[in-house]
Amino acid sequence: MTNYREIFESQKARHPQIRARGPKERAALLRKLRDSVQAHAFEIKAAVQKDFGKSPAETDLTEIYVSVMELNHAAKSVKKWMRPRQFPTPMHMMGTSSEIRYEPKGCTLVIGPWNYPVQLVLAPLAAAVAAGCCVIVKPSELTPATSGLMAKIIREVFDPEEVTFIQGDAAVTQELLKLPFDHIFFTGSTKVGKIVMEAAAKNLTSVSLELGGKSPAIFDESVSMAAACERLVWGKFVNAGQTCIAPDYAWVPESRLEEFLSECRKSIEKAYGPGPDAWKKSEDFARIISDRNFGRLKAMLYQTVAEGAQIAIGGDSDPAQKYIAPTILTGVKASHAVMSEEIFGPILPVLTYKSLEGEVLPMIQKGERPLALYVFSEKARRVREVLDQTMSGGVCVNNTLIHIASPHLPFGGVGPSGLGSYHGEYGFKSFSHERAVVYQDGPNITRLFFPPYTARVKKLLKLAMRFLAG
Repeated sequence: MTNYREIFESQKARHPQIRARGPKERAALLRKLRDSVQAHAFEIKAAVQKDFGKSPAETDLTEIYVSVMELNHAAKSVKKWMRPRQFPTPMHMMGTSSEIRYEPKGCTLVIGPWNYPVQLVLAPLAAAVAAGCCVIVKPSELTPATSGLMAKIIREVFDPEEVTFIQGDAAVTQELLKLPFDHIFFTGSTKVGKIVMEAAAKNLTSVSLELGGKSPAIFDESVSMAAACERLVWGKFVNAGQTCIAPDYAWVPESRLEEFLSECRKSIEKAYGPGPDAWKKSEDFARIISDRNFGRLKAMLYQTVAEGAQIAIGGDSDPAQKYIAPTILTGVKASHAVMSEEIFGPILPVLTYKSLEGEVLPMIQKGERPLALYVFSEKARRVREVLDQTMSGGVCVNNTLIHIASPHLPFGGVGPSGLGSYHGEYGFKSFSHERAVVYQDGPNITRLFFPPYTARVKKLLKLAMRFLAG
């Protein structure tokens, strides 16, 4: 049986050497990892396809490309990120200078998910390496082919006393969570995120939680329906809807519902073929990751239909292939089963409305804050109204998903959809401690206020208070 504490302690002993690495050494490691990913690109695509039937082209786009981009950006930027930041000196601290130093938190744990088993492991790993941390990576047990290959890639690049890849089921995760890590980065469900946070609290370990939620897509009356539906269909059904920022449900003006459904069907047929038989045979449409998830989605669909919703598009399924067709539901109410939890599958409930202010915004405001929110509108005023009256981890206007692809923007949730952010410099900071340093490098005026508190000191204090009051 693997001794996880022994691995942790060996990394802890090695960390003083790791943290001392300069930007050139860290950048070289990031480039080495990037090169290894590119060298194994064919194997990565084959492994992901084996785990859940994902198109190699989709793996190129959503796994390999974004991972290489993140590693490139970190390698190019780590020198700038590591540089201490200078700050102005307030008048009452004359004679000093101030800076913030970015120092690695230490020994860290990255717990990866199954839905993007390459990208969502490598992005936080890149941040941790750039920050100068040691890392234990625990991937999902639901993607054994990909996780096995990722373990090989990690071994090729890193000494195990710096980065170790540990495979196993939930019991392994539970054992790892008992260790006193300096930071834990978790990507997964809100339910498990709470367990991770509770375990981290016992050791006062800081956490980054990248979770999910019911991300709405709002269409208004002004929208160009054909373009908007094409983008919605792509964002919803890529990876068979198993994406944390997939549009979870759509709000559509009542008067434009038929046009919306017509354009969605056209977009589905353009992407996956001319009809349900072609969709099932399409090599570009992924399968559900497990029998358990398939059963959950099918039960949710049947219950929602039993409650009065209608299947407008799709609805077919095949348990042998773990296949659920691209499916759109109409007649959906907030009380229906499909609206009770994050769907995480290729089922899109559609709610209609007459008043954005009276129906849509109040429901979003009452619900838990989602990881993403999508607004489709040609009116800047309407977009501002939605932004001003809602809160979410991120927002995309007139498109879906693409906000995750910029290394210059923070990615993360708020409240039940997550805690903390990453990508680019934001990831570097998540794995770093911002250490404030003040240098007394000039005359020490604070000594004027040292005791004993004579009449002169009191007069100086009074003058200082008057100055602060303006």
